[in-house]
Amino acid sequence: MEKFTEFWESGIYKCSKCGAKLFDSESKFKSGTMWPSFRKPSAKNIETKEDHSFGMVGTEIVRAKCGHHLGHVFDDGKVCGDKHPEAGMRFCVLSESLNFEKDNIIQRGAEAVLCIEKIDGKKVLVKERGEKKYRVAELDKKLRKERTSGEAGLLSKAVRNNLPVPRILDSSDFKIVMEYIEGEKLKDVFNQKSKNEIKNISSEVGSIIAKLHACGIIHGDLTTSNMILRKEKIYLIDFGLGKNSLKIEDQATDLYLLYESIKSTHFKHLDIIWENILEGYKGYQRHKEVIKRLEEISKRRRYKTD
Repeated sequence: MEKFTEFWESGIYKCSKCGAKLFDSESKFKSGTMWPSFRKPSAKNIETKEDHSFGMVGTEIVRAKCGHHLGHVFDDGKVCGDKHPEAGMRFCVLSESLNFEKDNIIQRGAEAVLCIEKIDGKKVLVKERGEKKYRVAELDKKLRKERTSGEAGLLSKAVRNNLPVPRILDSSDFKIVMEYIEGEKLKDVFNQKSKNEIKNISSEVGSIIAKLHACGIIHGDLTTSNMILRKEKIYLIDFGLGKNSLKIEDQATDLYLLYESIKSTHFKHLDIIWENILEGYKGYQRHKEVIKRLEEISKRRRYKTD
């Protein structure tokens, strides 16, 4: 029995070599064979050619662009008659030639895939780090496990310190199931807010980062894309690049990356946003040291680009 023969989740099957879409789960059916079987391709990405291997004449199916061998196609109507309930084309595909992608994916990043699922009727966010075939298998497994564990640890620590982040519901070697924060990315709505709203939101962002740094967490990717606004409250998401550190250099770098992100995305309101973020950040006991180091980092970066 092959990997996908008795696999019935809803989603899309893609070519394992080039990533092209091949079959939808809706066309998959129980054929009584050992291979995953489909009634029809979901796109014109498959070609057929006559196959004379093993002393028989058959019809091979290959990926049209990359030529990747997928399996064989059979006309069951010729075997059981066109009016038979099981009549039709049967695409028998090798599991190793397929990759499966859930149809509830909301984001596909370089490191992981994010999808929405339901548990007990409630939406949850699932973050899963899939294998990278360009890496040595043992190293890939080690990296994915360490990064998943590290991110789960940071989120749990943040929750213990009453920070506004998603709560972890479950985690395994390569997957984190967490609370789904339903709201808008701050990046998408920040520029449309009033001056007073921008001030208040910016001050809250600074206050949250102050608390984050005070408990020894570096986010690593502080951008308004990783902040969710829900009912006037800000939540931090995506700690995939984060780490534990109380070093002033790391904290200042965290702020520097945020400044550069805001300058790029919200330049029109840069001064008012940054002024109020720093005002909120004063809640951190060592804020003066961090701001001083931030100024040094800015000078170093300017010197490199001049």
